[in-house]
Amino acid sequence: MPSEPPSRKRPLTAEEAELWHHAMRHAKKLRRRERESDKADEAAKKALKASSNAQADQKTVASDVPSRARIRPSRPAAAPLSSAADTPPPLAQFDERQRRKLSRNVAPIEARLDLHGMRQLEAHGALRNFLRSCAARGLRHVLVITGKGAPEGHSRDHLHGDERGVLRRVVPHWMKESGLREIVVSFTTAHARHGGQGALYVHLRKSAPRG
Repeated sequence: MPSEPPSRKRPLTAEEAELWHHAMRHAKKLRRRERESDKADEAAKKALKASSNAQADQKTVASDVPSRARIRPSRPAAAPLSSAADTPPPLAQFDERQRRKLSRNVAPIEARLDLHGMRQLEAHGALRNFLRSCAARGLRHVLVITGKGAPEGHSRDHLHGDERGVLRRVVPHWMKESGLREIVVSFTTAHARHGGQGALYVHLRKSAPRG
């Protein structure tokens, strides 16, 4: 709107001029308010846009942090499981038909070990060496004589004392140890003609384990 009153054929009266200036003053204030409002709206839009961009940047950084900076704790290495080949097989039941053949001398007893008169430590070493040697030679059935111990009512031997009869009890336990279970398939009490309760038939594997 023009700030000056339009030219007219006749001059304005004092009253008309006052009304004109009054109207123009309100129009200027209105235009000033509109400009200030427009500036405020523009500033608010810029602030909102900046806030949205900042939030988007924060989300991007937050999503990137786990893949860039996260360090997973290292897990301890699992202990290797022992293979089935490392575990000695359990002892089997001695074949009854083979026992009868051995007792009748139909099947040969290929080697014998007599532990009479030995202390436990000596007997243990002798048993291990004997069985390993027989297995290495390919022998299958051997006889281990432990002795029955002192009969009831008889005094113990002065030299061996409590050792008499002990081997009869401990030798079967030694057969079940891992060091001998690798080569011993089974064992059983021998026939009376081979020592009865004081001897054992031992069945060995076909070949000795390597190493």
